[in-house]
Amino acid sequence: MKLVKIEKAASRLGLSCGQVIELLTKNIITDGEIIDQEIYIPNSSIEYLSHHRDLLFNLRELFGTEAASIALNMSLCSVFNWIRLKKLVPDRIYQGKPFFYRDTLLNLRKSMQDEPGGRLRSRRNKSCVEGNEYYASYLHPGSPNRDSVDAQLRLFGETGDRREDPALISLILAECALQLLNQRLGIWMCSGTEILRSCLLNRIDLLTLAPLVEPLIMNRQAALETVNSLPRLFSVGYYYEKNEDLLGCLYLSLSSMSARRAGGVYYTPRRVVSRLTETLGDGDMLGDGISYYDPCCGTGNFLISLPGIVSWDHLSGSDIDRLAVILCRINLFLRDPETPPRELQRRFTVADYLADARSGIGFSLIHPGEPLCVIGNPPWGIRMTPAEKLALNRIFRCAIQNNCESFALFLEKSIRNARTGDFISFVLPESLLNVAAHLEIRKIIAATCSIHSCVRLGNQFDGVSCPSIILTLRREEDAGSRDPKILRCRGALIHIPGVPPREFVIDSDRIFQGELDLLLDNQEYALLRRIMSCPDTVSLKDAADWALGIVTGDNKGKLKPERTRKTEEPVLRGLNIDRYRINMKNVSYIEFRREELQQAAKEEYYRADEKLLYRFINRDLIFAWDSRRMLPLNSANVVIPRIPGMSVRYVLMLLNSRVARFVFQKKFASAKVLRSHLEAIPLIKAPPELMGEIEDMASQLLDRKISSREEDEIRNSADRKLAAIYGLSEDETALLFRELD
Repeated sequence: MKLVKIEKAASRLGLSCGQVIELLTKNIITDGEIIDQEIYIPNSSIEYLSHHRDLLFNLRELFGTEAASIALNMSLCSVFNWIRLKKLVPDRIYQGKPFFYRDTLLNLRKSMQDEPGGRLRSRRNKSCVEGNEYYASYLHPGSPNRDSVDAQLRLFGETGDRREDPALISLILAECALQLLNQRLGIWMCSGTEILRSCLLNRIDLLTLAPLVEPLIMNRQAALETVNSLPRLFSVGYYYEKNEDLLGCLYLSLSSMSARRAGGVYYTPRRVVSRLTETLGDGDMLGDGISYYDPCCGTGNFLISLPGIVSWDHLSGSDIDRLAVILCRINLFLRDPETPPRELQRRFTVADYLADARSGIGFSLIHPGEPLCVIGNPPWGIRMTPAEKLALNRIFRCAIQNNCESFALFLEKSIRNARTGDFISFVLPESLLNVAAHLEIRKIIAATCSIHSCVRLGNQFDGVSCPSIILTLRREEDAGSRDPKILRCRGALIHIPGVPPREFVIDSDRIFQGELDLLLDNQEYALLRRIMSCPDTVSLKDAADWALGIVTGDNKGKLKPERTRKTEEPVLRGLNIDRYRINMKNVSYIEFRREELQQAAKEEYYRADEKLLYRFINRDLIFAWDSRRMLPLNSANVVIPRIPGMSVRYVLMLLNSRVARFVFQKKFASAKVLRSHLEAIPLIKAPPELMGEIEDMASQLLDRKISSREEDEIRNSADRKLAAIYGLSEDETALLFRELD
């Protein structure tokens, strides 16, 4: 029996895939098969239906779990949990796979959005947070435009449904642009506001600026009607400030927050833009003999921050957002009014950098013999459809089906198109340096580039917890004989904020083992290498049982502040986990019914005679020993070590030691303690007598009667003994104590 994929079957029948699925679930098509998660249709069924079109009337579309995940803005895992808990009931089942009608998903989404404080409006689901937000940090700290934008947002909020009207937003931006151009040039000798209305009434002529401003106006008659019906929106005054992206601030503040986040669009605060410009200056990459290209230029805030010595004919940019590109051209004209407007149209284009087979406008406008510097803040976390992922997978090494991260694709394409000696300086998530999901782009970097500099920024984006960096690379010659285990970073300048901030130069190339170990100074790197290469160590990999904490699915309904029934028992949060011991402060109570919980591990792991609990959301390792068979919530996970010759208490001391904490903080620098992190930490074996001493210290630390001073003394003594077992010198041990205190 010949089978064809559902996509081809749908095309031949003139139906959607969802309608073909309904034919399957109604048994109008029989003998369909699911092979490797793909649905196949018998060719004989397609031929039969082609001659019996009456069976194809009034078909509804069915959607699978991946479509449900996108529609409801939740992970696939959450979709399956909701199905299990009957919060999401499939309309049809085919060969064990659930399917849903469009109305089912849309109605559930609407009810979740309408629910006060509901799931889709919560902080956990940022992609569905709606409304407008004022981005004050996009402007100069003392900018008079802060009050202007604030006033405009208040007036804009009173327009009701028109807040989603792109034409209205475009006209507000046109008024702002005209005021800035008037102040910068004095071309119309106008004062005050409502310049747009004068323009629409033909009282002033845009002259050579028409190519810049007319695209914001589009239909003049409709624009005049809007201006006359909403005059207050066009009476706000704005002020020209050198190198300030007021247009970008206003555009972002007026735009829908949910649309920006779904597209991975987060504004870049002025302080980050300034820091990138400083980084270019520190690396001798600022001057008129270098071209600059931003492939995700937005409204041009990176480009207008470059010093005046960089002339307009050395700048270019592209973006998929048409309105942002229009504003970028205006910003660049405000930066240098000598720029021909037609040249701005040529140099700043609307283009999809990833999908476009060409290299990008900036690579085609390079001055002969001059290096190019690709700069910007590529989008992070764009939500892509399976078809988009598949298309990108054919082009990019980093476009792995289950992990198609947009910033990595921008970086890969920029590296691919750059010539030897070109630079790339991007704002990127710090997770690029070591998270397993970004291994492929790190391999590309190690094989093709040298590290020029790395600046740690920390959390810089309002409302988003995602530490970031500025990574600057230099494209090197491709060479098949190059050692793939070497990361070329000799001479790289590293800046780490703090009090005081730290700045150092890496003195030699480093071993590349999958991570980019750039945020460690030379001493720290040497110590980490020493610990990681220590002989006679084992790990928790394949030598432990692991369990995630409980996800109730309804904390408000299932967790009680006090015990009200005998069947209820304490349940621990991450904050109840102290180093070595459990504290019972503000503990909640739960009636453990595993089948009613959204997520729960096997009960035998929670009820083990001995287990270790650790804080999951934390930048440090904090492990507690439990022999009371207590339950944890998902902010406290479980590990039960099963390493031959090592007691659970000895492993407790190792994981809480400064050695393990140093490895975790320096190698992973993560806000979450992942199983993969813990499995990578080398655990040193010890002679029986020394292990016995460490276990005795563990028993003392588990005694709640000791004072904090006694606890510190025991802990410090244990850490020194363990450092000696690892073979560390006195100087290395002293470095451990300095770093971890």
